[in-house]
Amino acid sequence: MTQNNNLNTDSDVKFWARILSQSLASLNSILEKLGAIFPWIRHWLNRPIILPHYRFNWWHMGSTGDQKPAMQIVGYWYVTNPTDQPISILNVYIKKPRNQGHVSLKDVHSEYHGDYPIPPRATTDLHADFWICPPFCKEGKDFKADIIFVDQYGQKRILKNVEFKSDKKKRFIPIKLTEEAIYKLQNQIERKVAATLKDEISRYQKYGRQSGELGSIYALCQGRQIKSIYQDSWTSSKSGERQEILNDPQGATVQSENGDALVKLFKSFRDEKDGELFVQALLTRLSRDKEYYCVSYIIFYVLFRVGRLTNALSTAKISLSKKKNPPYMFWQRKAEDRLLEPYQRHGFSDLLGLINGMLRYEHRSFTDEELDSIEEFVNDLDEHTFKINEKINSIRSFRVSES
Repeated sequence: MTQNNNLNTDSDVKFWARILSQSLASLNSILEKLGAIFPWIRHWLNRPIILPHYRFNWWHMGSTGDQKPAMQIVGYWYVTNPTDQPISILNVYIKKPRNQGHVSLKDVHSEYHGDYPIPPRATTDLHADFWICPPFCKEGKDFKADIIFVDQYGQKRILKNVEFKSDKKKRFIPIKLTEEAIYKLQNQIERKVAATLKDEISRYQKYGRQSGELGSIYALCQGRQIKSIYQDSWTSSKSGERQEILNDPQGATVQSENGDALVKLFKSFRDEKDGELFVQALLTRLSRDKEYYCVSYIIFYVLFRVGRLTNALSTAKISLSKKKNPPYMFWQRKAEDRLLEPYQRHGFSDLLGLINGMLRYEHRSFTDEELDSIEEFVNDLDEHTFKINEKINSIRSFRVSES
C-alpha cells in the first residue's frame, strides 16, 4: 500500500511539473507574440534593472559662472542589463521640478566612466549628476525626488522618492583612539609586538569586515583557503546533519601570517620573564580605547596559541565591553556605542567572530575546560555572539559520539 502511494505521489509531481512547464511555455509564446505586435511591451519587459549603490546620494550648494547660487546633485546606482542585447542609458532627469542631468556608466572592462553601453546580462555602476539654478532646497536640508532614466528605445525607468543628503548637515567627528609611536618603545619585545599589530591594522583596513574577512586570518580546509571564517552557512541538502562544526576536522586549521609570527617569537624565548613580558604586551593592547581595538581578534589568536586563553577572556570581558557610566548604570540602560572610524567599530565583535570560526574549523584544539571558559565568557555579553553556544554544544555532542 505504501509503495502504491509513493508511485501515485511521483506521478502527481511529474504531472504538475509538466503542466507548469507547458503553462510557462504558453506564457512566453503569448508575450513574444504581443511583443511582435506591440514593441513597447517587449521593451518594457526588458528595461534595465536599477538598484541603490552602497555610496549615498548627496547634494551641495555651489554657484554658476556669474556667481548665482546653484545646486549640484549627485546620485549613484547599480544597473543590470537583463537582455541579450546591449543597453544604453541616454538621458536622466528629475521629474519635479523638471531638470535635465548628465548620466555616466562605468565600462565593465576598465575603470573608465562615460557613455558606455551595458553588455548583455552585465551589471555596472551608474552615476548621474545635475546642476540646478535657482536652488529649490535650503542648504543643510535633505530632499527626495523622482529620478527618470531613459534608454535607447525611449523606455523610461522611474525611481521614486530617491533621497539626497545635504553635505552641510552637522556631522559628528569620529573619536580618534590612542595611537602608539613605536620609536618611543624601549623594549625590543614590545616593539616587535606593536609593529606586528600595526601591520595587522593595515591589513584589516583593506581586508576586514566590509569584505567578510579578518585581516591575515584564514582557514585551510581540504586544501582550500577560506577567508570568511566567522560566517556560518547551512545547506538544506544536509538538513538534520551536524553543520555547526566540521565532522572531519583532520587537516583543517586556522592560520595567520602575523599571528603565527608572534607565536613563533614567543616560542623562541628561553627566559620565562621574556614570555611574561610578551603576554603582558598583548594584554595591555587588548583595549577598547587603543588603536589595536580593531585587531583584538589577532591578539586573542596569539594568546590562545601560547596557552593563555583564560587571560585573554578575562581581559577582553573587562577591556572590550561597552563601558557604562553612572547615569546609564542607574537606569539600567544599555551603554551607547561610541562613534569610531568605520574600520574601528567592530573590534569586540570580530574577536567573537574569530572564536566562532576557530570552534568550527579547529574544535579539536580546545580542551573541555576551555570550552567551559568560553561558554561562561559569552553568557552575559551585550554583543552578538554568533553561533558560539551552538558550536560548543555540537562539539560536546561530537566528543560523546567519539568516546
